[in-house]
Amino acid sequence: MLNARERFAAVLLHQEPDRVPYNLLLYPQLAKQLDAELGAGVDYRDFYGEDIRIVAVDYLEHSEIRLADNYFPLPSIAALEKARRESEAVKERGLVTVNSYMPGIFEHAKAFTNDEFALTNMLLDPDDMRKIVGKIADWLCRLYELYAKVGFDICFNGDDIGTQQSTIMGIQSYREFYKENHKRIIQTIKGVNPDAKVAFHCCGHVHTILPEWIDIGLDIIQSLQPEANDLEYLKNAFGKDITFWGAIGLQSNLFYLSPEEIDDEMRRCISIMAPGGGFVASTANFATDEVSIEKIKQIYRSLAKYGKYDKTGDGKTGDGSLS
Repeated sequence: MLNARERFAAVLLHQEPDRVPYNLLLYPQLAKQLDAELGAGVDYRDFYGEDIRIVAVDYLEHSEIRLADNYFPLPSIAALEKARRESEAVKERGLVTVNSYMPGIFEHAKAFTNDEFALTNMLLDPDDMRKIVGKIADWLCRLYELYAKVGFDICFNGDDIGTQQSTIMGIQSYREFYKENHKRIIQTIKGVNPDAKVAFHCCGHVHTILPEWIDIGLDIIQSLQPEANDLEYLKNAFGKDITFWGAIGLQSNLFYLSPEEIDDEMRRCISIMAPGGGFVASTANFATDEVSIEKIKQIYRSLAKYGKYDKTGDGKTGDGSLS
């Protein structure tokens, strides 16, 4: 059996390893409940065979970088060294490391101004908006340069620019204000650590914008909400060009379906996304405390049941029942 690092490397090359790699995103209370059920000293992620570990970088003590009249936090040397040690310890166990998520350029532009300004200013004062976006991108490039030096296997960034039906801005606006800045972040990471894979988080609909991210060298698209995307279309159209991370819906699966229905949906999801590699299974977003523990355990059971790659040569995953 492969370890998580070998498994992850294979799917990134669009190969089929022993099984689909996976991790679930759980709110702390759910994680604590799972740990409590398993008993003292047992980590639910180890028990259920998760492949990826998020290593948080502490910002409680931070340095600052000055960009014009604004200050942006950067983690301290001590915090980065702590993250490096934790990441190395995870790697020594054969697992994959990823940094905790920092909101992206557009998300910060909204936070520093407001939602309406961040959208309308692209039309009303494009030069001003380019300056705002550029300063945020300068900061995030510096931040991800530090993250790349830590040595994370996956450098995790992104921008929430999807809605349930479309992107929040048109493609031309994206290209004019954000595309090259997202590209700068990717190039910064790979310039420091060529072995790092770059994952980009975006909730919601990504059909129209995914080719832009493939064009700038993105390795992994994370979230992939099935409620907002046609999984079969994305796999067929882009499955050879990028790795998908997510696809287990919360709105459609965890909140409304029974454990038995979740099993059927997991079977369908894996049958679409797993063939040919290029897929890491995960909840599309963090599962909140309203989700029952039994539903979380059902996802793990379904991953074990359907996530194995069939080595008979017919290209199926799971227990052989997929058709």
